[in-house]
Amino acid sequence: MKKLIYILTICIPIFLAAQSKQIDVVHLNNGSILKGVITEMIVNESLTVEMDNGSIIKIKMSDVKKVIKETSEKLENNKNIAVKTTEEDDDEIIEEVEEEIKSKKKKGKFWKALGNIAVATLNKTAENVKNKDSNEESTDLEEYDEIEEEEIESETNSNVGSICFLNPNYYSRKIVLTNRTNGKQQTILVGKANHGKNTNSCAYDISIGIYTCQVFTTFSKKMIEQYNIRISSDEETSKKLTRNHYN
Repeated sequence: MKKLIYILTICIPIFLAAQSKQIDVVHLNNGSILKGVITEMIVNESLTVEMDNGSIIKIKMSDVKKVIKETSEKLENNKNIAVKTTEEDDDEIIEEVEEEIKSKKKKGKFWKALGNIAVATLNKTAENVKNKDSNEESTDLEEYDEIEEEEIESETNSNVGSICFLNPNYYSRKIVLTNRTNGKQQTILVGKANHGKNTNSCAYDISIGIYTCQVFTTFSKKMIEQYNIRISSDEETSKKLTRNHYN
């Protein structure tokens, strides 16, 4: 009988430990800690925790730092162990206790392994979400750098130039520039030179290319000169009008 009581004294704490409850402890990036049971998990999106007080909290996976398992004693659900006091039933009680211990150990290992798998999955999911956000941010920065480089390149590699006409004649002139590639025209007026003074007229931000230059009198609109002019990038092209003709 003493042997039986000794065995029960050792086994009862084991039963109580086997009845302990595994709870989920969720550590958030802001330092908060939530304790309860994870009831739902959507990979790469969110997880739902049922707190001890019955409240339910839904959390984004990107806010989760890690998830661990803890054991909390729940004595109110412990099963009572029936103790037989007759010596003739000692062997039967011992066998039942041994079977119960084996069963509890197997169940404990199963739930512990399952809990470890769930915790590892949640931690991996949270890490993947963080890596995804980091990769997206890095990609956005790379795209911004590429756009900025293109803008700088377009600013340094200008596709426009300028042209200035010098009129030493007494009469004013109208000049028509025609782009030989796309046919676009631009008109420039050059004033007359009074008392032997030269008059300049310049045009800026003209697309680079080869232009047909036609010089007309401003009054009779008669063409008196025609030639080709090349406009180069970031360069000023100068042309002197040579034909002195009445308007």
